[in-house]
Order: sequence, then structure tokens, then C-alpha cells
Amino acid sequence: MKRNFFPVLISSVFFAGAALAQTDSSSVKNPVKRKVTTGMAVYAEIGVLANSTMTDMRKELKTQSVDPFSSFMSSIVLAHRAESSKWMMEHRLILSGSGKYDEDKVDFKRANLWGAGIGLTGGPKIVNTPKLNVYIPIGVDLMYYRMLIKSNPAASLNKLINNPGTYQPVKINTKTINVNAGLGLDYKTGWFTKHYDSFYLSTRVAYHLPVATSGQWRGDNVQVNDLTSFKPNQLYVSVGIVASMKHRAGMWGGMR
Repeated sequence: MKRNFFPVLISSVFFAGAALAQTDSSSVKNPVKRKVTTGMAVYAEIGVLANSTMTDMRKELKTQSVDPFSSFMSSIVLAHRAESSKWMMEHRLILSGSGKYDEDKVDFKRANLWGAGIGLTGGPKIVNTPKLNVYIPIGVDLMYYRMLIKSNPAASLNKLINNPGTYQPVKINTKTINVNAGLGLDYKTGWFTKHYDSFYLSTRVAYHLPVATSGQWRGDNVQVNDLTSFKPNQLYVSVGIVASMKHRAGMWGGMR
């Protein structure tokens, strides 16, 4: 049942987001058409509070002589934004990680933690002026996390050919559903008006809280029963840009 839950929820989230983005009405009986603009956004998200489950996992990895990842997660988020004068909504693609990249040490065990997912965030604008948007983003993210433990051994070609499985890294994974809420601010720069209808500098503070997980870490045909389950509750600060390109009706005229 749990295996089927994540795909069903993914479909539900995005069909709901698409339906909400189609109309912006004050009531069902008397819909009011409002101008909706769309654009693309890119954000850098940085965790600013230590996560207790990450701290526990780090301790457990150290007992196995594995150099752990850091206590903080950071992410790159690509988003499609739709907004009117009173609300905003984003479909998000999230790539996150917490790791180290030193590959020079031989026979040294090191763990990296990576994540990828999709999300939907939306909320009302509480301030909308010619220079500022202030809004309350509320959303849900569906995340897949993988832990990779590499030993970086040295071996002869003969050993590698005859015993390839001996040198494979350990790969285990887990899934979570995270809800988030916070406060966002867009500064309307007025830059690049030749190419963009709007160009924002955007920042956001949001707390991410896991509401469901797939449980213990799992690998191929194995469940890890002595490693803390990952619950990525953390306060994130994000900074980025949001841009809406100008639509040129005649831009394909020369190709007809």
C-alpha cells in the first residue's frame, strides 16, 4: 500500500496545481477573470538549522569508520511560477545534497547524501506594490534521497575485473513527503525590460516538515535496520531570481 501511495500523491499534487492555475475566481457562480502571468525561477536553498536525524546518522556512520556528510542540506530549485495580483503558485524541481568532494584519499570511507524531488507551492500575496511582493508560501514536496558510501580503494586491474562487486559503493535510499510554509519577498527590479515583462530578486524563509516517510533506509533487496530513518525537518533560506519573458506574437513569422 505504501509503495502505491507516493505515485498517487505525485499525480494528485500536480493535477491539483494545474487545475488551480487555470482559473482565479472569487466565487464559483461569478468567476472574475484576472491577469495571470507566468515565468521561470531558480533558487538556491540553504538549511540554517542542524537536523537531529542527520546528527544521529553522522554519529552512526562514524562508529563504522565512515566520514559522514555535513549536518546541513542545500538545494538548487528550478520552478515555473504563475501569479496574479493576489496569489502566486510554483511547480518546483528540487535537487539537494549534503556531501564532501575530496577524492584524493585512498581506502577512505566517505558518505554523501543526495536528494531529488518535485513540489507544489502557492499562497496569497499580503503586499503587492510596484516594487514589492510579500506572500505566504505553503506547499508540499515529494522527495527521494540516496546515501552513497564510497571507499575509494586502490586495486589492480586484475582484481577489478575478477571481483567487480567488491569495489561497488554502498547505495541506500528513502522517500519522504514534506510540507512547508513560510514567508516570501520579491523585489521588482525593473531590469532587462527589453526582454522581460518582469524580473524579480526573490528571497524566502520556510520551515520544511516531513509528514510521511518510507521508513528505514533500503538498498537492493535489503533493509538497513540499525541506521536512523531520515526526517528532513529544517529551516531553509532561499534566494533567487524570477523572470517572465516578453511574448512576441510575430517571432515565428519569418519561418512561415
